Amino acid sequence: MFEVGEWVRLKDNAKHWKSSGPGSVGVVQEIGYEGNEVDRSTFVGFCREQEKWVGPSSHLERFGKLFVGQKVRVKQSVKKPRFGWSGNTHASIGTIQAIDANGKLKTYTPVGSKTWMLDPSEVEVVEENELCIREWVRVKASVSTPTHHYGEVSHSSIGVVHRMEDEELFLAYVILGLSLCKEVVSIVHSAALNFNSVLKVEMQFSHMY
Repeated sequence: MFEVGEWVRLKDNAKHWKSSGPGSVGVVQEIGYEGNEVDRSTFVGFCREQEKWVGPSSHLERFGKLFVGQKVRVKQSVKKPRFGWSGNTHASIGTIQAIDANGKLKTYTPVGSKTWMLDPSEVEVVEENELCIREWVRVKASVSTPTHHYGEVSHSSIGVVHRMEDEELFLAYVILGLSLCKEVVSIVHSAALNFNSVLKVEMQFSHMY
């Protein structure tokens, strides 16, 4: 039994309805009185439609809750988001600013020039321990040599993530003592290294001029 306001997804055995179908994510708007206690008719709002989907609850499954302030990105399997890219890419991390009653997400990214609308079925949640663009990092001491080597930097070098493509992470390093920034001097390969081989670094600039 679902509750009003709960996030749900159409199961694989659910029939297509207008532009929504298996995998579509929406929000429960109302619980009907038709059917038995276990399988009552359920009204769901999908961001693809103005009308509410109505069907038995057995055609639905719970979907992880999305909320304001949460970070999301478009799944790699989605070639073109329903509401467009708005200047963003698969590597862009959006912060949810608002959620419409039908589940449409309104997100903000530093890259985009305006609010980025997203279909909840096309996104994945970015966990807090995942790396994001503009974060400061350094290679863990336990990693002897990154796949693409160090270049002119070392374990003590601190870099900033400036681009992510597929499973590769591009870092720009600031060489302390010099008023310049090295362009892409090290690439950390493989998604596993993003978490197991790189440490986030808290940077304080109060004494830097």
